[in-house]
Amino acid sequence: MASKEIRGSYHVDEELEQQGKGLDDLIGKGIINRNNRNYLESRLKTNIRPLTESDDYEVYFSGKSINGSLLTGSLEAKKLDGFEKFTKYGGGDAKKILIPKGQALKFIDIGLQFTVIMTNLNEAFLYGDFVYGSSSADINPLGRQLSILMTPEVKINNFPYEPVAMLCGEQFVAVLDSCNRLWYCGIETHIGTASNNCTYDFVEIGLKKYLETEFNDETTHITHFRVGGRHLCLCINNRTIISTGANYFGQLGIINTPDLVPSVLPSTVVDALYSYTFVKSWNEDGKYRVRDVACSGNMTAILTECGKLFKTCNASEPIQAVVLDGFSLTTIGGNWTHILAHTSKNQMMGITDNHVTEFFSESPIKNCDNLQISTGTNSNYTYFIYSNNELYEPRNPNPVLKSSLPIVVCKMTSKATMVLCMNCKNNKSIVAMKRNMLQCTVSQGLSDILINVHQ
Repeated sequence: MASKEIRGSYHVDEELEQQGKGLDDLIGKGIINRNNRNYLESRLKTNIRPLTESDDYEVYFSGKSINGSLLTGSLEAKKLDGFEKFTKYGGGDAKKILIPKGQALKFIDIGLQFTVIMTNLNEAFLYGDFVYGSSSADINPLGRQLSILMTPEVKINNFPYEPVAMLCGEQFVAVLDSCNRLWYCGIETHIGTASNNCTYDFVEIGLKKYLETEFNDETTHITHFRVGGRHLCLCINNRTIISTGANYFGQLGIINTPDLVPSVLPSTVVDALYSYTFVKSWNEDGKYRVRDVACSGNMTAILTECGKLFKTCNASEPIQAVVLDGFSLTTIGGNWTHILAHTSKNQMMGITDNHVTEFFSESPIKNCDNLQISTGTNSNYTYFIYSNNELYEPRNPNPVLKSSLPIVVCKMTSKATMVLCMNCKNNKSIVAMKRNMLQCTVSQGLSDILINVHQ
């Protein structure tokens, strides 16, 4: 095998090292990708970490492609035959994923009739359209680049701060960066309510300012970031839930409160998005620690470390605890109509907006250690469950999809399904090596490091 030598002198400031910083080039950019480092240091808990150029991945789409929304390369509406497979290089039964030449996949997610891809150069591309149905927008079946609006007069093509997560709602996409800035692009009114008022520029909404104001006496880490059909939800320091967006179903967890947008909208879409604010919707006193957060189309659910489940109900009631009748939950998810959960008795459970608990079926997956539930805004009780490299319908003992790589996320809308598979093993070993090198550098006083990397 070929061998590459990377040499460099590094000084690690002790105070910065204690804060988890000062690690920028500890073992060279050729080994640790800056994207992954920012994601790991952000403490964000999500299945979808940023892909790097060295990662192998598979993306599967099923459903109906409208205006090229499922990377068909054509504006012609097309019903896919089962799951269509995309990979980095294509070949065999797989197509090559549609991204600009010379760039690599970093994030991918779907909404109602669109897919958004972000590349390793922090450029975002839209396939399909945010607007439901027909649109007057210039739709490019090979991807329309989305700009980042820095000021009313200045647009750029790359995110200025390293993104750590990208998620799509029903008619929007939101990007969280390593500086706690939240960027929004898509439908403006109620964050997506059958409106044609739309922006194709990412606009920063006021998360960073809100955190600096409301959490100014403590170090702030966003530990969970989720989106519903028309709202966004974040967990701060594994405790406090904050939300913004539509609230006509009470999905923000605050009662008798309209959507977090002025009653009289500003004259432009961008000004309307600037006006959105956030609200503390649960656990302000920090009594509970959060294990996981899930959003359905019109609900939010919180699973605590002590096993309690809290859920929004409707616009006239606050977030309430759900009675679990003595069993515990292993994981939670959601579709448009239900919060979904897997129980310790290996049952799949659905909870309606008015807290009615419905048991759907026993899970067909017998080894439940890694069981996960699909997310998204699909209706009609449909959802998938998955473990390792197998995807199941809840009542089917046979997998509907068996991938070559582990499944990390399954996203469903009423029009389509996306399954993302990726190999994470190499990055874990790289992170471990990075930590060992840091310990050597600090404890042994090494100023020059020689690393031989076999490729």
